[in-house]
Amino acid sequence: MEQREPLPSRYEGNVEDFVVILLGIKDELNFNNSIVNFVKIFNDIEELNSFIDNLKFERIILIVSHLLAKSIEDLSRFNSIYILSNNIIEKNDHFNIRGNFLNLKSIFEKLKEECSIENQFFSIQFISINETSNKSFCYSQLLKETLLKKDNESNLKKDLIDFSRFHYNNNNHIELTLIDEFERDFTIEKSIWWYTRNCFIRKMLNRALRTEEIDILYKMRYFIQALNNQIKENNFSAIVYRIHHYSCDQFKKFQEHNSNGLISFGTFLDCTLNEPSLIKNIDGMETIVFRIKTTMGIEIEQLRYLDSKTEVLLPFDNVYSIESIEENSNDNYHWWNINLINISTDNEQFKELTKDMREEIEGPVVLIQLGKLLLSNNDYSHVDYLARLLFKDDSLKNNSTLLASLAAIHHLLGSVDNRQNNYRAARLQFEQSLKIFLTFIPEDNQILSATYNNIGSMFYQEDQHEQAIIYHQKALQCQLKSSSPDIEAIATYSGNIGAVYLDQEKYDQALLHYKRSLQILQQSTPNGESLSIAMIYDRIASVYWRMDKPAEALPFYQNALQLELKYLPENDHKISVSYFNLSTAYAKLNRLDDAIDCAEKSVQQLLKSVPSDHPEVKENTDQLEGLRRRKWLQQLYE
Repeated sequence: MEQREPLPSRYEGNVEDFVVILLGIKDELNFNNSIVNFVKIFNDIEELNSFIDNLKFERIILIVSHLLAKSIEDLSRFNSIYILSNNIIEKNDHFNIRGNFLNLKSIFEKLKEECSIENQFFSIQFISINETSNKSFCYSQLLKETLLKKDNESNLKKDLIDFSRFHYNNNNHIELTLIDEFERDFTIEKSIWWYTRNCFIRKMLNRALRTEEIDILYKMRYFIQALNNQIKENNFSAIVYRIHHYSCDQFKKFQEHNSNGLISFGTFLDCTLNEPSLIKNIDGMETIVFRIKTTMGIEIEQLRYLDSKTEVLLPFDNVYSIESIEENSNDNYHWWNINLINISTDNEQFKELTKDMREEIEGPVVLIQLGKLLLSNNDYSHVDYLARLLFKDDSLKNNSTLLASLAAIHHLLGSVDNRQNNYRAARLQFEQSLKIFLTFIPEDNQILSATYNNIGSMFYQEDQHEQAIIYHQKALQCQLKSSSPDIEAIATYSGNIGAVYLDQEKYDQALLHYKRSLQILQQSTPNGESLSIAMIYDRIASVYWRMDKPAEALPFYQNALQLELKYLPENDHKISVSYFNLSTAYAKLNRLDDAIDCAEKSVQQLLKSVPSDHPEVKENTDQLEGLRRRKWLQQLYE
């Protein structure tokens, strides 16, 4: 397989919550992309469907001509649909159709409302107090903590600006002008002002916090840190409110964690100081009024952008305890009050919940910590992305501790690819690990032996035997030149070299290296017995068998079986294989009684681990019956 993509596919400009699709619209050039940055134009429904298949996080808005609207089979794939028609047509009651419009201009005002920053979407994480661990909750919380950590990088603001310009460089002149303004005028004290402004900063951050997409979050951590710090530097204590609507399934999670749960919001939560007096219900949704008692937040009336209505902002790393859930109703509406109180992340119970993962992600810099955190979440593509960023950072070239951590991450990624049988991708990761190591240690350093060996093993899996030999030999030499060689590693590397020579049918060389491996293991293992030794016995026997020397193979098959019977579980499949191999060796030597005995034991052993109709049972049974016929015929003609 090819090398892993460093990132899941991201179209240029696709860094906001919304994507607008124009289907069959003739005056698409007049579309105002200052409302939504990412706009795609299609005239073919199949191409449209193919494009949507590659979207994962986006809320999709479709603007479609009346003629093509009738051809769309699955309207539910879109969050909102605006139909462009030259005349008023029949009403369509589908839940996500926003109406019929005479021109694009008439759609713009509706789009502004739908895509308003006030209509933000965010994730929520729950955990019960009596849970000993919750990977999803711990991951999200530690992701926030890691993003907020200060590091020594000096180009954070420039990284954010460059990233923003790249993604808004598609004729979005309004946002590009705002990016220039941000570069020129931004100060830490104006973080809230910029966050409450309907511009690129808020749009990108809303998406990044909701989806936890590392490439956006990492580029925005300069602003995330500035905003969170401005909120927290203020002395604050109040009860604040926030209305939200959730599906019935989502609301059940709140009920499951009532009075014994913790909750965190995946956003900088904007709230009001006054309890809502106007509560609206939405069909199929539960209306929630969060009542939050908090000592972490800030009133922003004097700090917010001019047309913002936000009264209070809460930090995005706050954690809340669910105190109670109360059902309410009046003549017109039904809603739930959920009472929350923020807790300190220094709380012993909270620290215990995140302890294991926190220790797992320790590292010298933020990038390494993020990489380890992503590895814990099996997000390998983004780990690859971060590792490449780190390797390109010239300021880190002389930091051997950091480079060693980076090399270790690539090595771990290679191990993941190897387990998934992606041998070429694994080799490229191991080679990148080696490349980094060689920037600060000599090529024969003992530390490199495992990396050389793994590269050799991947070449072996790719049938590139000469290259495999070269790297296995390098691994071996690193150990042999060391003042404190790893004896088991030397035995392993010798065995690996033997395996390559066996595939090449260079049997004398294979035997030489296998027997060296055997001698080392016998000397270094208590009593000279182990399953590793059994494996080497078996491989030496295989070499002799392929050389058509069954008499030489026989004692090694016997020794392998003896150790397997001693150290493997009683029903292990490998024991059946060894009995089968012994049977074939005895048969080749015309020792039919011994061959039949081993064949019978092979079948009996196999039936301990597989059903009687398994193909391997038939193969072993056929071997047994063939041997019995052969013995009968010999007796008949004696």
